[in-house]
Amino acid sequence: MRLRKKEIAKKMGWSISTVENHLRAMKCDVNFSKYIHKYGYRTLLIDLEGYLLYIDFLEKEVKKAM
Repeated sequence: MRLRKKEIAKKMGWSISTVENHLRAMKCDVNFSKYIHKYGYRTLLIDLEGYLLYIDFLEKEVKKAM
């Protein structure tokens, strides 16, 4: 399922800026950039499964750092 960042922010209960920060980091990572699909100038769709994989990855990295 592909969603826009506003829809992801609403679904997860986060602010849009948090989602934007995640997307910025996802674009730079080769493993996660394939889950971001750009259509046109402003339309950006994010694969929800890939986004959830990225969140799991972030949680593992935080636990690993502790």
